[in-house]
Amino acid sequence: MNVFGMVGIVFVAFLTCADIFSRIVYMPIVGVYDLVRMVTGFAIAFTVPNTIVVKGNVAVGLIVHLFSKRYQNIIETITLSFSLVFFGAIAWETIIGTITSRQHEECSLTLGVPMYYLIGLIAFALVIATLVLFNDLIHTIKKVREK
Repeated sequence: MNVFGMVGIVFVAFLTCADIFSRIVYMPIVGVYDLVRMVTGFAIAFTVPNTIVVKGNVAVGLIVHLFSKRYQNIIETITLSFSLVFFGAIAWETIIGTITSRQHEECSLTLGVPMYYLIGLIAFALVIATLVLFNDLIHTIKKVREK
């Protein structure tokens, strides 16, 4: 999923450069704002699960690092529990947003692309992120019980 996100960011950069160049030469590319907005949302959502896996998020490790391993694992369990609830709620609302967008036949303004495809992809990425958090939580709980 991370590769798709990175390809999306490269596509946004290429599309932005092509739009700027085409404005100088002839005329702007129609629908660039819609495409950049959609692909950026897709790219961000698809890089979140990998960020969770590699623990690439900002951590408050200066203070927590001073505690014993057991307390570090307990704090991580609490943090992962809150994150799981948070991402689960966002994923659920995004799934509902996908269904609502499909029912109302929402489309992008310039290109007329149905929005529920994009919202559905973002929902998929958030469900995967929630599952990754759940997996991390299970492993952390096992660490707490072992010690």
